[in-house]
Amino acid sequence: MNSIKLHIEPRFVKEENGFRPFQKRTIDAIKNSDARIIMVEAPVGSGKSYIIRNLIQKYQFEDKPIILTYPTKILMDAQVASMKQELDDVAIWPDDEFIANSINILNYSSSSLIRYLKRENISKKLNKGELLEYLIMRSGVLSKKRVVVTSPDVLHILINLKRYCSKSFSRRLANKLQGSYVFFDEFHIYTNLKHFPVLVENLLDTIALKIILLSATPYKNEKLKEVIKGFPSENINFSSSVARSRKKGVEFNYPLDVEIEVFRYTDRKQSLDRLIELVPKVKKPAAIIFDSIFRLQHLKNRIYKEFDKKFGGGYIIKEWHGMEKSKDFLLNENTIVLGTSSIEVGIDMDFKTLITEASYWTSAIQRIGRVGRKDNGKVILFTNAADFRPLLDRDKYSRTEFEGILKKSLRDPIGQQIGGTMFRGDSYNFILRDIDTKKVHTYSQNLFAMYAIHDDYEDEWKTLDYEDKKEILEDWCIGKNRIKELLLFDRIFEFWGAVEGRLKSRYDRVDIGYPNKDNNFTLSIQSNDTYTFYGK
Repeated sequence: MNSIKLHIEPRFVKEENGFRPFQKRTIDAIKNSDARIIMVEAPVGSGKSYIIRNLIQKYQFEDKPIILTYPTKILMDAQVASMKQELDDVAIWPDDEFIANSINILNYSSSSLIRYLKRENISKKLNKGELLEYLIMRSGVLSKKRVVVTSPDVLHILINLKRYCSKSFSRRLANKLQGSYVFFDEFHIYTNLKHFPVLVENLLDTIALKIILLSATPYKNEKLKEVIKGFPSENINFSSSVARSRKKGVEFNYPLDVEIEVFRYTDRKQSLDRLIELVPKVKKPAAIIFDSIFRLQHLKNRIYKEFDKKFGGGYIIKEWHGMEKSKDFLLNENTIVLGTSSIEVGIDMDFKTLITEASYWTSAIQRIGRVGRKDNGKVILFTNAADFRPLLDRDKYSRTEFEGILKKSLRDPIGQQIGGTMFRGDSYNFILRDIDTKKVHTYSQNLFAMYAIHDDYEDEWKTLDYEDKKEILEDWCIGKNRIKELLLFDRIFEFWGAVEGRLKSRYDRVDIGYPNKDNNFTLSIQSNDTYTFYGK
């Protein structure tokens, strides 16, 4: 196994009168420039979110709504909590009553909708379109000083697909949101998604006055570049904001010790052996980030067993990925978090050590940003393809230099870090019960690539009434609260089926036969299994 050891120096940012140069340039461009698309490139932890909060608090935008989009629900919730803490006179739906002449924020996510449905006991007869219309048009949320916090997936459903909206509601919604400033935080995650360039163009042609793209690792494919060329645009980078020392700026990236380990980490045995050797030696709390949720699912049980056997169960192991997010845990000297790309964007966890697989430069840079936020940190990169040595002529680099080396050594992203190749509005969601762990998850059609499905699965879920669905879930012996939560979620984002299965040894490709005229669709698996699910 080849190992390279490097030291990465701290990074500092200039600051004057409470603003960093790139923040001031961005706010000026939003207020005063003719640019319709503004792209901001600034490192993890440098203060991109401050731009948004300053605009909300200081700028009089009564006639210009602000739409804030975040790629994950946990990042959305974290940003909403920060706004609640840092902004004056703010009310956030659904947890607060709206305040006249104050900042009213609609937090539109699955969890917030479920909280609202639980509290208000809204009639089960409302369909998704009627529910959305009720929430937005009757609740008064889009009164003066309008701010909407949501995901790009919701905008895709409303703007690209025009799903859940009557024509009259679509017009009224467009009027309420006309002239919006639309922010896409961590937009690199969506660059390669099939419908993202279309969404950007449709927004600019309809409700968006300006679109602001934020990322530490901006990546534009050819389709997005083509859309940007069609509108006045401005690029704002971080270079003029860099300070050379602590005397001339604020330290926001602390020093890192980096080890680059070149081996075949996709081989589960090699990866497990290396993790068992490394984990006892590194400072904790530590995060272990996998590129593949399938690989994590395979390795986690072996990690639990090996660590219990060798270390007497002294470690607290938690999970943070698309199928499970552990609740109520503290990061301490015994905590290890197993995660995927879901952990790499905007998650405020103070890790002392990061062990991560490194395939794409965007993910590698984002993940490294999870360490060294408040103190010195350590990063161990697993890679099996990168050729680092020709680019290295010393053992000490600035953070900016090291990020440049990662860009040259690792591959371009393929658009699958979090969202796959499609928005969630284009996906087909299922309820899955893992036969071995007895845990119940919600996941897209990609679960069929990872799980061998038991023959007795529910393929007519969409045709069932509430009580029939409840009975199926009760047969799985899961708790009442979990059943209620799943059925509330089903009202908003209806599932296609309920299945049970076991994790496969090999990942299969899944081909989708899109819904036919009867609204049925078929999944064909590489292993020659075929599944049909029936619509209403």
